[in-house]
Amino acid sequence: MRKNTEWILILLFAIIAQNALANGPSTLESQKKFPSACRMFILKHFPETEIAHIELENGFFQSKCYHVILTNGIDIHFRQSNGKWIQIKGKPGTIPEKIFPDHLIKYLEDFYPATRIVIATKEENRYRIKLNDETELAFDCYGNPAKDNF
Repeated sequence: MRKNTEWILILLFAIIAQNALANGPSTLESQKKFPSACRMFILKHFPETEIAHIELENGFFQSKCYHVILTNGIDIHFRQSNGKWIQIKGKPGTIPEKIFPDHLIKYLEDFYPATRIVIATKEENRYRIKLNDETELAFDCYGNPAKDNF
C-alpha cells in the first residue's frame, strides 16, 4: 500500500511539474491588469485591431515585459515598468510608420523605397529595424542613421 501511495505522489508531482513548464510565462487573467499606457498605444496605432493574447513574461536577466499578440498578427513587447514598447513584429506594411521619428521614415523612403519594416526594436537611445528584404539598420533616438550600423 505504501509503494502505491509513493507512486501516486510521484505521478501527481510529475503532472503538476509538466503543467507548470508547459504554461511558460504567466498569462494575465484579465486585461484589467494590463497597463493603460500599453492599452493607449494599441488604441492609437492599431485602432481597428483587438488584443488576442497578453502574457507577462519573466525575464531572467531583464525586467519583466508584457507580450501582446493582436488579432492581425502584430506581436508587441512592452516594458512592465513604464508601459513603453520595446519590440514590434509584423508582416510587411502592418507596422504603422507614425510610431517612428520622421527622419527614420524619410531615410527608408529615400534609400529603401520598396521595403517595409517587419521588426522594430526600441532601445533606450536607438531604434533597430529589420526590413522585409532582410536589411538591418540602426537609428538614433531622433531617427538619424547610426554610424555604428550593425
